[in-house]
Amino acid sequence: MRLITLNPTLATWLILTATFVGIIQPASATQTKVDHSSNQLIILLYHHIANDTPAATSTKPEQFQQHLKYLHDQNFQVVDLVSALNRLYSGQPLPSKAVAITFDDGYDSIFTQAWPLLKRYNYPFTVMVTTDPIDKKFSSMMTWQQLNQLQSAGVTIANHTLTHPHLIGVSEQKLQQEYMAAQQRLTEKLKQKPPSLFAYPYGEYTREQAQWFAQRKIFALAQHSGPVSIASNPQALPRFSFSGLYAKMEQFELKLGTVALPVINQIDYQPYYEKSQRVFNLTFNASEIQASAINCFFQGQPVASISASTPKNESLKTHSQSITIQLNQSPPPGRSRINCTAPRSNQKGYYWHSIPIFTQPESKQWPD
Repeated sequence: MRLITLNPTLATWLILTATFVGIIQPASATQTKVDHSSNQLIILLYHHIANDTPAATSTKPEQFQQHLKYLHDQNFQVVDLVSALNRLYSGQPLPSKAVAITFDDGYDSIFTQAWPLLKRYNYPFTVMVTTDPIDKKFSSMMTWQQLNQLQSAGVTIANHTLTHPHLIGVSEQKLQQEYMAAQQRLTEKLKQKPPSLFAYPYGEYTREQAQWFAQRKIFALAQHSGPVSIASNPQALPRFSFSGLYAKMEQFELKLGTVALPVINQIDYQPYYEKSQRVFNLTFNASEIQASAINCFFQGQPVASISASTPKNESLKTHSQSITIQLNQSPPPGRSRINCTAPRSNQKGYYWHSIPIFTQPESKQWPD
């Protein structure tokens, strides 16, 4: 087993994030060399901005204000998400240090706490809305009137399903119903068609579900960590979550300094497993980074082993290398992931990539 030496702050971060929920796949167009460090997007994910909501999905208003101030002071360019994704995947350059801000579910604290702070900086943002709780007027959710007010001010409102179900295990008909019914409700209540943008509840999805969105040219957001580059699957886009323990400034600064590891073989990756497995593979652009520099963690501990090999696919061999990752233990039922990182040569920050793993519980009841 090879291990690189990590600074203590990064090591702490890796341990904290080792069981994060999420999903990822880079796109098929990345078999050529891409400068990931100069054209990428970091997407931030929030839920509640409040002091009195569940800690795991909450960011304190004072922490959120610190995040925004850091973005401003460090000259990050906060961009409109849909426009940035369209630019990235059409081969156009993004601004240096591009960041997009998203909120999932549609909680009322987005309107009462987050929006006043965001207006100070004139930052665009996107709210991914689950429509049924809003129709039922749940006390924790925004109203349609508030969502209309946000939209009138230029905020993007997009689709996060009708009822926020666990999508793994549902039929294609159920997936389509959840998406289309929410899309129709958003159109009816906001008086305009929402963008072709979707967020997976709990960050869970299967390869087949990602392909469903790909066929319809819909961008789909997940909840795994990592920057977005041309190598990221547009139907499984990574986001950095900043709730609970992850909202601390130490975590925020580290994550904003990461660069997407140039993985090129994940378009066909299936994150859903009926039974646990302990061996995983990654192929990456070896002209940017070498296998010996990569270190991976699972459940807060170094993986059992990492071995390098030549890709089996002849079309990938020119500029690529593969690693095989062996875990010390089988992934538990539900959501887990492998975090892989590597230092950037002669530059600050780290390459970052997560391999999401969704292992089916025997009961087939997925944990929230």
